[in-house]
Amino acid sequence: LGGRWAGPVCRTVWLIAILATVHFALAFSQYGIYASRDFAIYMYSMFFVLTYFGLSRREHAIRLLLWSTYAGVVAAILLIVTTVTGFHLGLFGEGERYVLGETIESVGGGDVGGIIAFSMASLGAYILLEKRRRYFNIACTLVCFAGITLPQTRSAIFGLALAVTFSTFALGARHRIILCCAALFAVGVVALSPLLPDSLPGASALQNLYTAVVSGAEYHADGNAQFRLIRWHLALETWFSSPIFGVGFGTDILPNWLLSIDELNTFNYGMPHNTYLTIL
Repeated sequence: LGGRWAGPVCRTVWLIAILATVHFALAFSQYGIYASRDFAIYMYSMFFVLTYFGLSRREHAIRLLLWSTYAGVVAAILLIVTTVTGFHLGLFGEGERYVLGETIESVGGGDVGGIIAFSMASLGAYILLEKRRRYFNIACTLVCFAGITLPQTRSAIFGLALAVTFSTFALGARHRIILCCAALFAVGVVALSPLLPDSLPGASALQNLYTAVVSGAEYHADGNAQFRLIRWHLALETWFSSPIFGVGFGTDILPNWLLSIDELNTFNYGMPHNTYLTIL
């Protein structure tokens, strides 16, 4: 927590923390809960910076990576159990996504999908390069594959595809072939899912994932994609108006006529809905 081993990085991070505190104190009277949210995000994010630079020994870094990998597996197990049993612990939200004229159910959310996708990419490396716990890691990968079909997070699927692509450049020829075959098998299972009978366990989740991924390619017909493209455009336009100092957190960037009725008076009202765009 003190960043003891982080050296100058620690001092820089704490300087930013002081600036964030001053920013919060000045902004609170005008922006209220939004200033509190941004202050919490800043302080929360700094913990990861200090953790990364504070790791003083290689075995600590290896252990942290391993724990992070299996944390995604645990998340996938909890998500599957929640979906199958219908017993909700309040850990995962439920929703619906309207894509290509069809309503599909979603359990979890974007963050959960991203966590599981990271674990799948990491487990792939463990399976290929380490003999220890190989069969256990294969089982964990299958659990993650089942889990990632439930949130239908397209960005997580895209990130997983990028991870596989970059991994092929770092692997030897034999491991590269194995990884490509495994990736093609997974893609084939999802692509052929519309042919599976609906009565087959897990078939509907695979079909929903297929529909969500395909709809991402047809972004002009996808309300969710349009929702984000509009915010990218307006956020970048706002940033260009003051690229050095910014316009301040809590500034609405969307006109009311662009907001849906469901979004009015919500926590992210008029906001970019994207961490990177918010920071810009």
